[in-house]
Amino acid sequence: MDIIDGMNKIILVAALVASVLAQCPAEAGTKFPGKGEKKDWARATRVYDQAIAARKKNQTADAVRLYEEAISIYPYDGDFYYNLAIHYARDKKNYPKAEELIGKAVELSPKDYSFHFEQAAILIEQNKLDAAKTVLASVDKLKKTDEQQTEFDSIMKQIDDRLKGPSK
Repeated sequence: MDIIDGMNKIILVAALVASVLAQCPAEAGTKFPGKGEKKDWARATRVYDQAIAARKKNQTADAVRLYEEAISIYPYDGDFYYNLAIHYARDKKNYPKAEELIGKAVELSPKDYSFHFEQAAILIEQNKLDAAKTVLASVDKLKKTDEQQTEFDSIMKQIDDRLKGPSK
């Protein structure tokens, strides 16, 4: 990969990450997702809150263990998978694991715009541009603010430009 291609990738991922961070989900799932037992979800949400607190203190091993515990208690909340995926992508640079987790988050919460954007960012990090474009095309059908639409259009153009290759 040449320097310009590398810089373009950094800019593209930075734009996606900024977009995702601007709309991160609430610290705890605030609405019962509707599957499974509500008491299990309530218990898992308390564990999830502990994971968020551990992450804020940079106690990443504890955070991962707690996210995984929350998922084992209640595997139907996309927020649990989303935050664990972010850990694997940003802290561990383990993009295949992050891709698996964010895929589950999207499956559980298909209307969550930020989950799709994070999924696209993870795919871009792995240079899976066609897959990222497909993910973002599915986001195009979701309701977005004007700011999100502008950012979406810009990122799609950048992906298209990278797929075309350098201009001559």
